[in-house]
Amino acid sequence: MLLFFYLSSMKIFFPDKLLFKKSKKVKNYKKINNILRIMKKEIKNYKEYVAISSVQIGYLKRIFIVKNILNKKYYTFINPKILWKSKIKKYSYEGCISIPNFYNKILRNREILLETYCEKKIYHKFFFKNFFSFCVQHEIDHLNGKLINMV
Repeated sequence: MLLFFYLSSMKIFFPDKLLFKKSKKVKNYKKINNILRIMKKEIKNYKEYVAISSVQIGYLKRIFIVKNILNKKYYTFINPKILWKSKIKKYSYEGCISIPNFYNKILRNREILLETYCEKKIYHKFFFKNFFSFCVQHEIDHLNGKLINMV
């Protein structure tokens, strides 16, 4: 019952049409503070999930947050773009906050190089592999209007 309470606090669930729309780039960082606050609150409520996109709370902005399960820190990605993907692919078994009780085996690139900005408007490049690569690709799919039942 507790899990249902957490899930019911989310605003956007499949098959809501908003989930299938492409998100827009963030241009004004001052206007996203409230979005970030809501996203942080929501991802902290979902103990079993490690990431959330702004689309999942009703905002079509290119933002997502990932929780590092090793150090329990949260990382914000604004206007992320994959610069490179490895040719090597690996299956990832994924669930999604927006589609409760649904899981899918998805073939994803094992490694990626990502460019992004943080909340402080600082540019970063990150190299991710395996689990974190899959999380980032999953969230970028959200920003592009794709869900795990479509990939």
